[in-house]
Amino acid sequence: MGLRVYEHALPILRAVEDLVAMTKEKVDPAGILRLGMAQGLGDLMLSEAVEQLQTAFPRLDLRLRTDWSTGLCQQIAEGGLDAALVLLPASSRPPAALIGRFIGSLRTVIVQEGRHPRFRRPLRLGHGYRAALEAAMGEREGTLHVAIDTHGTELQLRMVAAGLGLGLVPRAALGASALRDEVAVVDVTDFSLSLDVWLVHRQQPGNLRKALETVASTVASRLEWPSQADRP
Repeated sequence: MGLRVYEHALPILRAVEDLVAMTKEKVDPAGILRLGMAQGLGDLMLSEAVEQLQTAFPRLDLRLRTDWSTGLCQQIAEGGLDAALVLLPASSRPPAALIGRFIGSLRTVIVQEGRHPRFRRPLRLGHGYRAALEAAMGEREGTLHVAIDTHGTELQLRMVAAGLGLGLVPRAALGASALRDEVAVVDVTDFSLSLDVWLVHRQQPGNLRKALETVASTVASRLEWPSQADRP
């Protein structure tokens, strides 16, 4: 019976928390902000987001965590994070239990070794791009498999530049990387992978709202960055 009462009371308690938080939205952020950022975004804008928040809100104690988007959403749902910037497939939405704000899209490209590129002609991939890459490499007795799942774009680019395989990286991260001249973009004629960037949180942010708006604005400006222009 106690468990049943608790399960019924929990939504009520959260609703009361949201009502109290709404009254604090105009207050400058203070206290702890537990913010998550998806792998791939951190390489592009983590340092700038931290700098913006520390400058604008010196009373804010920022706790940052990077992880894959699925893990970040789960941590928010379980109360381990206040908010997170996540990457979702185009046209997807965050889990229904979370409040989400769409910020923009992040274009990605396939990269290969620059000195000895495997693909010198444009590829036509269609929807089954993995199968098409396998077929293209099969002419040279090659196969396609995921060898390393890295957490950092620079590490991935370093391995691609060393000839260890192909990589899928954000175009903006490639344009800002010191390794951009050591890799080459695979020219694909009919394939474009775009990931949507969302700011998600579980409940009304209260006095953290201004901080989250600053983060969203910083990320949006980076997504519009000129380095996203086509640069091999």
